[in-house]
Amino acid sequence: NKENIMKIRTKLILITSISVILVVFLSVSTIYTIYKEYISAEKIEKIVSYSINIASLSHEVESERKLSSNYVITGFKDTYRLLELQRRQVDLKLNELLTHLNQLDSKYKNELIETLNNLKKDLAVKRPLIGIQGIDVINTLSFYSQYNEDILSYLVIIIKNVNNSIIRNKIIAYRNLLLLKNTIGVESALGTILLLWDHSDELKFQFDSLTSTKELYEKNFYLHASYESKNNYNKMKKNKTFSDI
Repeated sequence: NKENIMKIRTKLILITSISVILVVFLSVSTIYTIYKEYISAEKIEKIVSYSINIASLSHEVESERKLSSNYVITGFKDTYRLLELQRRQVDLKLNELLTHLNQLDSKYKNELIETLNNLKKDLAVKRPLIGIQGIDVINTLSFYSQYNEDILSYLVIIIKNVNNSIIRNKIIAYRNLLLLKNTIGVESALGTILLLWDHSDELKFQFDSLTSTKELYEKNFYLHASYESKNNYNKMKKNKTFSDI
């Protein structure tokens, strides 16, 4: 009869409607998941990019530290010419990072900008002193090394914005490798000073204390690095030049 037909039609319409609603819900949910993954991937890309920028600045600061230390000890004009070129590289990387920082989605962005601006101000004070050899080599090393550590410390802050555990571990490993590199640079400079200039017990103590610092950074690197990264690092350590050093 007509009443039963109407009931069946109503049920069919309800079943169809529910199916459509479920399909729409799943579609929206899928699109939202894809959108979140896209945003996450875009965020990770920015974070990796800033990590590289920070590491690049750190490397240039290390190079300026080495040339500054050499010039303070020797006073060679050729060294100073190289130092002037290196200063331009540091300024370039510093300004590049400051320019790109406005795109960083982090509440710690202003702290990093303040650190970099303070570095610019301090460089403006220290560089003329280095130019007239008005600062000793230990203070020169300390100045650059401390700022390098401050710059690299912001990789930890950036890591807090990463939800992907694989990427996060890679950045932690990367940071520890950079800190290890920075410490080896200080060790190289202090070793040179010890051999050629200052044989004081205080300097020997500073030199020896760097061994435990290196071991800590290396341990943390191994703890977070991928198998491939660890394998590449181990191959590098077996290199004759590296082992001789």
